Amino acid sequence: MAARSWEMEKLRAQLKAEKEADVQALRDGFALAMTPVTTMCSAAAFRSIRAANTANQAAKSANDIFTEQKNAIQQEIEK
Repeated sequence: MAARSWEMEKLRAQLKAEKEADVQALRDGFALAMTPVTTMCSAAAFRSIRAANTANQAAKSANDIFTEQKNAIQQEIEK
C-alpha cells in the first residue's frame, strides 16, 4: 500500500513538473511574440507625441503671427 502511495506521489510530482514546463514554454513563447508588438506600440506612441508637439508648435506660431498682425493693425489705427 505504501509503495502505491509513493508511486502516486511520484506520478503527481512528475505531472506537475511537466505541466509547469508546458506553461513556462507558453509564457516564454507569448513574451517572445509580444516583443515586436510592444516595440511597434512604443514607436507609435512616440510618433503620436511628436505629432502632437508639432501641432502645438504650429498653433503657437499661428497665434504669435495673429498677435503680431493684430498689434500692427492696432498701431496703425492709433496713429
